[in-house]
Amino acid sequence: MNMGFDLETTENTGSVSFRILVYDDEDAISSMKRMLHHYPFGVDSRRTLPEALNALKASDFDVVISGLRMGDYSGLELMREAEKLRPSATRILVSGFQDELVIAAALEGGIINHFVRKPWDNRVFIDLLMNTYERHTSSKKVDYEDILGEFGSLPSPPRMQARLHEILSKPEITISKLVDEIEMNPSMVARLLRIANSVHIGIRKRIVSVREAVLFVGTEYVASLVAALEAFGLYSANVRREHIDLIEKLEIAATRRAMIARDISWKWPGFEHRYAAYLVSLLQDIGIYARICFMSDKYNEFLELKRETGLPSREIEMRVFGANTHEKVSAAILERWNFPPEVVETVRTHHTVEAESDIVRITQLATLLGDPADDYPHDESLNGILDEWRKKLGLVNREKRLGDTR
Repeated sequence: MNMGFDLETTENTGSVSFRILVYDDEDAISSMKRMLHHYPFGVDSRRTLPEALNALKASDFDVVISGLRMGDYSGLELMREAEKLRPSATRILVSGFQDELVIAAALEGGIINHFVRKPWDNRVFIDLLMNTYERHTSSKKVDYEDILGEFGSLPSPPRMQARLHEILSKPEITISKLVDEIEMNPSMVARLLRIANSVHIGIRKRIVSVREAVLFVGTEYVASLVAALEAFGLYSANVRREHIDLIEKLEIAATRRAMIARDISWKWPGFEHRYAAYLVSLLQDIGIYARICFMSDKYNEFLELKRETGLPSREIEMRVFGANTHEKVSAAILERWNFPPEVVETVRTHHTVEAESDIVRITQLATLLGDPADDYPHDESLNGILDEWRKKLGLVNREKRLGDTR
């Protein structure tokens, strides 16, 4: 069984689209190849500067990694040439030496893009490379239909999504019209109330009707929640019995995360795309649903490896499913369903380790606060503000109230 990508074979075949040139000593190169063995990267290694320069001139690379002190040479010599020859390549310098001034000057002068200190933390280094991989691949046109090809026939867009959007777009919209539309589907009402009473929405009483849900949560938020629940239901119709509990837990987690994203967005200075942040947080993992329901054998393989190895979910995902990460699958599904482009793009990039937009930072915060066990990549700088946001949102007190009512 092929559990991933053999870099020793992809190195010379050109069968991967993301290529890394490594110029370092033998031990560092061996460590890097072991670390990246199951990732979709082609690694081309060189141990002398002339060889590295020849490789750089002969082939295109997405990343150039170099040690700092290489015998009579400096890795910065390679970086300067890489800047000229392959300006789009990301340049990463690795070193165990305390040359802060040299490194700072190289960063400030744009000779290198990143510095990694030896001995490096594998997970941090992998997150950096995965983020680089995402940025490089996102600069190319994403073929979403190709991503969904492995799933065969997927469900059509949720019917209620279009209907509720039509209702909300009318200026004379009333709560009654929205409630009436939702109550036409009794099973949807039951799911809506169960989910609404299972997550943090900041109220003390139990919600017992669709009207109360709309009043407490808001019309747009309830409408998108209903559309999402319908989407989840379309997938759940294909789920194996063994995965029913897992699907239900994911639904509750998604709604909890979305409510937290909504609350963060109201308190985030200058942020206006509150509804989009809610929608992204609600639907960002729809690709996982697709895998559970339409690739259940491979998803079982994922779960088994997770239990056996305890490795980060991203690493296991790449081993089992390859380069089409679940966020790419999620974005592809939402693109097919004609969701707004900004929602699709944020879903596709919601695991970046250098969150450059407020909406990505908000959705990552919502995930960290809503599901602390989630171990997918995120911007590590957010870790320092988690307690601050727990207090701002009253999550500690809310947890206590929920615990008292259980």
